[in-house]
Amino acid sequence: MGLDKQTVTDQDVKALQDKIVSAVTSAIATHVNLFDAIGACFTGNCQDDQIGAAKFFFTHTQFEQSVGSPIALKQHWANEGDWTLSGSVTVTKRLYDAVWRPGTSAEVQFYGQRFADYQKHYDDLWKKNFRIYLLNTYEENGHLLYDAVWRPGTNGETQFYQLGSSDYQKEYDQLWKAGSRIELLNTYEVS
Repeated sequence: MGLDKQTVTDQDVKALQDKIVSAVTSAIATHVNLFDAIGACFTGNCQDDQIGAAKFFFTHTQFEQSVGSPIALKQHWANEGDWTLSGSVTVTKRLYDAVWRPGTSAEVQFYGQRFADYQKHYDDLWKKNFRIYLLNTYEENGHLLYDAVWRPGTNGETQFYQLGSSDYQKEYDQLWKAGSRIELLNTYEVS
């Protein structure tokens, strides 16, 4: 609903719920073939029966207090059978560690960039004589994201991304022999 919507009314919830029910019902109707529909008439097991809808509300404070611990979700219906919806919500929070020092150097920063966007900024800034100064890679919602800081410079460099340890060691050994030294190293895990 956007950042401007700081409170949610019952009408907002109903409108959202109606929109979701409509989308789900439409998706099911599109995928029920003729044989399924005829079979449902004989068995009484209609595939598009609506069992129910559940909604869960949390405050910002509740999320803040549960960072890293799952919040259980559970809803039970005794409608068209016996049904239980179970799940959980896990809240993660990105934190930053940073160090500042006095200086007058120019700086360009981008945060939370997917690789293609990061590479586009990198290529553009390279042409403007900016070189990567800091790089942080992390996974969020199944996507690798990059935080990067560039500063003025004209040094050459060789870069590799997403290398496993053996490939990294191979590149390291070759570049060492060629006279290059590691400037930035970033290690992260992907699920």
